[in-house]
Amino acid sequence: MHRTTRVLATIATLVLIVQPAPGSAATIDDASGWCGSGPTVGDIVQAKHRLLERQRRREERPAAKAGPLIQPASAPQVSQQGDVVIVVDDGSIIQPPNPSDAAGKGYRIQRKRKNFKLTKKPGGVSGGRGERLSLGDDDSVRVPFEKGFKFKFFGKTYTAAYVNSDGNITFDEGDSASTARDLGRTRSGPARIMAYFTDLDPSVAGDVYVKFVSGGKMQVTWDGVPIFGGTAPNTFQVTLLKKGHVEFRFGELDSATGIIGISPGGGASVELLDFSKEAPAKLPQQAIAEVFGAEELVDESLLAKVFYDHYPDDVQQLALFYDFPLLLLGGQAVAYHFTVKNSVRGIGYKHRSPRELFDNSAALGSKGVLEGFANMGYVSKYANLAQLRGTLSNLGVFLHEIGHQWLARIYYRKGGQTSGGLQENGGHWAFVTDTNASIMQGNEIQDNGDGSFTTLEREENFNTMDLYLMGMIPPEQVEDMFWVEGSGQQAAQLPQFFVSFSGTRNDVSIDDVIREEGRRDPSSDDAPKTTRIAMILLVREGQSPRPPSIDKIQEIVTKSKREWSRQTDGIGEFDFTLAPL
Repeated sequence: MHRTTRVLATIATLVLIVQPAPGSAATIDDASGWCGSGPTVGDIVQAKHRLLERQRRREERPAAKAGPLIQPASAPQVSQQGDVVIVVDDGSIIQPPNPSDAAGKGYRIQRKRKNFKLTKKPGGVSGGRGERLSLGDDDSVRVPFEKGFKFKFFGKTYTAAYVNSDGNITFDEGDSASTARDLGRTRSGPARIMAYFTDLDPSVAGDVYVKFVSGGKMQVTWDGVPIFGGTAPNTFQVTLLKKGHVEFRFGELDSATGIIGISPGGGASVELLDFSKEAPAKLPQQAIAEVFGAEELVDESLLAKVFYDHYPDDVQQLALFYDFPLLLLGGQAVAYHFTVKNSVRGIGYKHRSPRELFDNSAALGSKGVLEGFANMGYVSKYANLAQLRGTLSNLGVFLHEIGHQWLARIYYRKGGQTSGGLQENGGHWAFVTDTNASIMQGNEIQDNGDGSFTTLEREENFNTMDLYLMGMIPPEQVEDMFWVEGSGQQAAQLPQFFVSFSGTRNDVSIDDVIREEGRRDPSSDDAPKTTRIAMILLVREGQSPRPPSIDKIQEIVTKSKREWSRQTDGIGEFDFTLAPL
């Protein structure tokens, strides 16, 4: 089956970093996706930090028992050259991969009144597979439950489930998308059980079976199913028990990547675990998962705390670059940003967060000043700042990520109806939105006057709606926008030149936005116009920073200051000055 890539979809994954094979650094620019920002990234970053903190404590216990002969723990080395803060890791910020160890094991997640209990169970897939399901690659089939069997899951009772080819079961709707099989997708989609969620292809080999067992059980077995493009088998089984318990049993597994666990969907918070090391465990009733991969983990929260050990708490944004070739999100993204704190009303956060105003800065070591974190990845991929990456220059990518602090997640209300049609996934303008070619996606769209529309060539710019949401201009200066409904185009597509489609035009004014979101508060009269940013270069343990990396970040500092001012009509300012404690 042809593989589509929805590059702006729910990429808000566990922030994994892939180290390529020796000699493959030349491919580091070839991320298959674009921007990994999304509404769930910040929560996942914190869940990852908690997981790594527990891991570090487990490793420290043997040393503590060994007594005073153990040398004191090292600490990351922090220095500064120009406007660049250099952090040389001591082995605590960059953590080893979490390769799959599920083969031959079993686990049970038992539903209690107010929590879940994770326990270990015997591994190996039981016999008697049951009825074969007709599933192809990226496929889904609805399975009605047998009479008398119902399944309680996160407060709802179900009488049917969707078995999906990619090693998971969903409720209310199937999931046959070919987007990244990542943690963000498991959290933002429908309620889901991840038996071994990865890119499987039963059209090549193996089968998927369903069996109802007396006593109130439903078993689904993936028997010898290879990953897409492979031939080696993956065999595992998930059992749904009538009282809402879930059991996982694993046989032979070839895929090194995958997710196991449960999720209520809808953007729920998540707790990440190492099932084999942390079971038995008592857990809150929320998404629970283990993510397997051959990727190293970078603890952004710990890195931020290291920064604040050496610098005053007076920057709004942290921007992280790597001095070594690593791919973000397994190569699915060039960069990503997550919001740490929002103190602005009327810019769309109430639709994507439990609270419109929130402050999670303490989790990163700030006392309320830090607002956002941009992970820009390997610095060498920005070698030529004028080079296009997708539809933005490399310099534009940096502005795009900082812009996520305010953009683009708004809804609007018109004719008594609320709509999110202008944007996609709470962070980017939709492909079918006429944004005057905003840096935050969308297109310059020509209305041909006959029900058809054509995207035109684009230039990098923030449009007037962007500038309003950023607090640069008052609402009276915002131009109307429109988006095209029923076009058949995916909202998450990257902007393209000269794409034609038909549909229904929906005009949207700033009044329509204010009617739903309320007026921006603080207004442009009172909103800060200067954003202070700390540029951080992370270096591997035992290595020295490469001078070209420092020079490149310094070039980004110089050019982005000028470009941010130009893009905001001289109103906004970047400040990169830093003075250590």
